Amino acid sequence: NDAWSRVPAEQAAPKVVEPEKPEKRAACPPEYLCPLCRKIFDKPSISRCCGRSACSKCFEERRSDSCALCSKQWDIEQPPVPNLRLAEIVGSLDL
Repeated sequence: NDAWSRVPAEQAAPKVVEPEKPEKRAACPPEYLCPLCRKIFDKPSISRCCGRSACSKCFEERRSDSCALCSKQWDIEQPPVPNLRLAEIVGSLDL
């Protein structure tokens, strides 16, 4: 009899822990990506001049006297409006 014969098998062999497999997720459809930052919309807003959407932060970062999406002149006093429907859709995506 040696020392190993008295050790229960589950203690003698190290447990092999298999890494968790990453959950496969669907790719984000391109219509839910901001055209300015290329990321999923975060607080999307609609440009008043062209009706296109981008992240509120993207509009703020590119603030000038022309639209960041279509380059038309716009009134800074009339900022883009929140796109509540798009925000709702993006929030419901399981990505």
